[in-house]
Amino acid sequence: MRIFSRREQSISTKKSADTLVLKNAVETIDPPDSGELHLDFLVSQFLIDLRESDASAFEKVSDVAFANMAAEAIACFREPPTTITALTDLTVYLDSPLILDILGVNTEYADYGRELLDAIKLSGAKAAVLDHCVLEAEAAVHAQLAYLRSGINQVAKGWGTTAKPDVLNALIGNIGERLETRLGISVHRDPVVDLHRHARDTVGDIEAEIGRRMGAWGKIDAREHDRKSIWAMLAVRDSSQPCPRICDSKYIFLARNTVLVGIANTCWNMWLKGSTKHSSTHTDRWAPIAMSDKQFAGYLWARSGGSDGAISRARLLAHCSAAVRPRSDVKARAYNLVLELSGRAEADDIAALLEDREGAKALMRATSGDPEDVPSERLPYLLEKMKLAAGEYAANEVRIQSERRIEEIRLAHVQEVEQLQRLSETTKSELDKAAAAAEIKLLQQQHDQTQLESVNAALELDLANQRAADASRKDRIRREGFSSGL
Repeated sequence: MRIFSRREQSISTKKSADTLVLKNAVETIDPPDSGELHLDFLVSQFLIDLRESDASAFEKVSDVAFANMAAEAIACFREPPTTITALTDLTVYLDSPLILDILGVNTEYADYGRELLDAIKLSGAKAAVLDHCVLEAEAAVHAQLAYLRSGINQVAKGWGTTAKPDVLNALIGNIGERLETRLGISVHRDPVVDLHRHARDTVGDIEAEIGRRMGAWGKIDAREHDRKSIWAMLAVRDSSQPCPRICDSKYIFLARNTVLVGIANTCWNMWLKGSTKHSSTHTDRWAPIAMSDKQFAGYLWARSGGSDGAISRARLLAHCSAAVRPRSDVKARAYNLVLELSGRAEADDIAALLEDREGAKALMRATSGDPEDVPSERLPYLLEKMKLAAGEYAANEVRIQSERRIEEIRLAHVQEVEQLQRLSETTKSELDKAAAAAEIKLLQQQHDQTQLESVNAALELDLANQRAADASRKDRIRREGFSSGL
């Protein structure tokens, strides 16, 4: 999207209405380009809203992104996935912005960074980073943290940042260690570049080409780091044998900056033509030394047969989130304009709205992310939109909290009823068991009593028989006595 190429204007906020603020030197955008940038913003916002409202429709849009990535990879590098070769011998060197994505410094791209790293590892390739890229990432984190700690421009100090200070502070001096220990990304020393011994004129031509194409880049440090990345890849890649396939190239440099990718591959082609004896027909078909993250993700997706769309979906969402993220220059322009027209008190109220997430989103929606679309004539409309969004968000939060409390009370009531039911069932079961035990005991007592009565009856019968026998014996004895006396 072209919206990423638009540089921010001034993000400075005025101390008072009389303070002069100079704009950054940015190239003027003509009306057609401005319309295209607005369209990029609206499309990005539509896709984010579509994901929240209609997941199936968003899946269809994601399929288009999948096909686009795969088609670009196949068209650019002419390597259709007919014979799949494992990527176990391929080392993927990551550029500094991708490292910051993986580390969570660029919050919009954090999920995408993790998906990309997982995809690289899943393919069998080895993720690595060069020393100078670690230093560049360290410098970026340190600069952002220093800006937050400086106390300069307190009103807008958090408007141009993405990561929280505690995250940045934890990364200071620890990026290399965290990459190796926690993420499994190897940190390699920069290779020794002595290519001038083989082809001095070609090295001079390549250096001139790099200087010509990077001459307009504003940051000298970033330009030097990118130059080192190109020369490092030229040094590690083998140019003695033709290598038309990426999977056999052993080393590839991955960057989000498509211009840097183009410069690196141009320099690689110049090196092959100037330092080897291969014909142009062969050198033009060699695998590149650099790919954009989009091309590499499409390459992996095509190799997997389109079975995994997580990379493309995460990349699409990351780009859309970055495109609609509240811009510091838009916020600063709205604040300064309110300060000029309405004074400090009203400006402080607007600053509070700009710190609110929904208020800042409403400003971006109303202006399509264009600071030039914040004129004094539209200011009341913009302020009304911000207040309404913040109010609706607050009311929605209160409503959500109320619904959550009601749901918690309902769940607590359901749990209490279930507990009482379980207690009742337990009590009933215990009573049933007690009744059954009492009944068994009664039956046992009745059985014992019956047995006792039977024993008593037998004893009484024996006693009666004994008595009858005694009486009969006594009667016999008397009769015998009488018979003897006579």
